[in-house]
Amino acid sequence: MDFEEMMKNKFTISIVIIIIIAGAFAVYKFMTKRDESKTDSYPIYTKNEEIINITLYFGSEDSDEFIIESREIYKTKLSVNQAKQAILKLIEGPNNENASPVIPKDTKLRELYVENGHAYIDFSKEISENHPGGSKAESATIGSIVNTLIKNFSDIKDVQILVEGKVIDTLAGHIDIRQPFKETAEIKNKD
Repeated sequence: MDFEEMMKNKFTISIVIIIIIAGAFAVYKFMTKRDESKTDSYPIYTKNEEIINITLYFGSEDSDEFIIESREIYKTKLSVNQAKQAILKLIEGPNNENASPVIPKDTKLRELYVENGHAYIDFSKEISENHPGGSKAESATIGSIVNTLIKNFSDIKDVQILVEGKVIDTLAGHIDIRQPFKETAEIKNKD
C-alpha cells in the first residue's frame, strides 16, 4: 500500500467516524427533546379513557371563600396523572365569571409526583414572577392548589409547592411555602 492510498483510507475512516458521531448526537437530541407544554414525555391520558368529574377551587373577588367548579378529566390507571390533569384545568382558569383565576395562565406544570401521600408539585417560574401579589391572592393560589389535590385524590395527604424544582420562601412575598400544606387552615402569612 502506498502513501497516497493509505491517506485516502485514513480520510475515509475519519469522514465515517464524523458522520457516526454527528448521527449519534442528532439521535440523542431527538430522543431527549421535551415538549414544554407536557409534564412527561408520554401523554397523561388518552381520549378513550372514562371521563370523571373533579372539583376545582378558584378565588372569589367578593370574599375569602373559594368558588367551586366541576370539571371533567380522564380516569387514568395512575391517579397522579389525574392529579396532573386537575392542575392543568386549574391553570386554564375558571368558567364562572364571579371566580378569579388563581394561577397565572403562562405558568407551566413542570412535574407532579406523589410519594407516601406527599404530593410534590413543581411549577415554572411564571407562577411566582407573574403572580398578581397581595396576601389574599397568594393565599387563594395556595389554597386552590392544595384543596384541588387533597379533596379530589385520597392518596394525597399534603402538598409541597416547588418552583423550577426548588423550595422557595414565598410565591409573592406573603405566604411561607417552605413546608407542605395539609389543608387551607395551615395557610398563614409569612412572619
